[in-house]
Amino acid sequence: MVEQPEKKMYRIGPYAYYLGVTPDLLKYYEQFQLVESVPSESGYRYYPFSQSPGLLCAMTLRGYGIPLKEIDVLLHDDEPETIRKKLDARAEEMAREINFQQTVLEDHRRFSAWMERMAHRERDWRVAELEPFFFLPHSRRYDFLSDERIYAILKDWTGWMPVVKSCQQITCPPDQPWDRDLQNREFFWGLMIPQSLAQAGSLPLNDVVERIPGQKWFICDYALPCHPDDPLHSLFSIRVLQEELEQRQLTPLGNIYKISLLQTHINGQSQLHFGYYLVPVR
Repeated sequence: MVEQPEKKMYRIGPYAYYLGVTPDLLKYYEQFQLVESVPSESGYRYYPFSQSPGLLCAMTLRGYGIPLKEIDVLLHDDEPETIRKKLDARAEEMAREINFQQTVLEDHRRFSAWMERMAHRERDWRVAELEPFFFLPHSRRYDFLSDERIYAILKDWTGWMPVVKSCQQITCPPDQPWDRDLQNREFFWGLMIPQSLAQAGSLPLNDVVERIPGQKWFICDYALPCHPDDPLHSLFSIRVLQEELEQRQLTPLGNIYKISLLQTHINGQSQLHFGYYLVPVR
């Protein structure tokens, strides 16, 4: 008797090979009823050729990133319109993921260039006009803030790190002289992101988020060791910034922001911090 093509059976190895997958993947799909094997008396798995189109369809849906446990429902229980809507939703989610990845790549290029420039420097000084940015506080000195408005949006913000940066706000009222070290001033920890990137990521904003206007900034880039017992403190005296500002005949206008880019260790011992200070000036 001639074997009917639609009833042809394959051992797991050849079947996986002809479909471009691994035997382990077939077994994994079988756990979710997306493919079914027929056991032989000898205990070997055999797969009917006729299951191939359905399996390939399941693999197509898997390419959207849909969990296998949902694919079985999509293929056997849902209406076509329901499937389309679910795929539309997943496609929108993929677009957001791609947008995030592209933004991270652009941010990395800037970070890599910054690290290359600071390779043999402890400090570097410059003045630049920067766009507005947003600051979301979450701590006052060494205590987390209990404001629920923060935690209503914090997860969205941390989900966009490293584009979102860890930032320390050091309070320096414009009418108060710089007569104390940074360590003695009030400071808040939080997250910072430029306005354009916040808009690109559709990050949620509420009235606890501070909008820092676009303006002229004195920027101090640093690659400095930090005391291991207190890595949260500022890295150098406010007088260092003050002296540099005076040399350039620049007047500070308000709060200082310290953006942290990287913290690492040298030989597992002393800590090395990379980042930059922002001082609004005129």
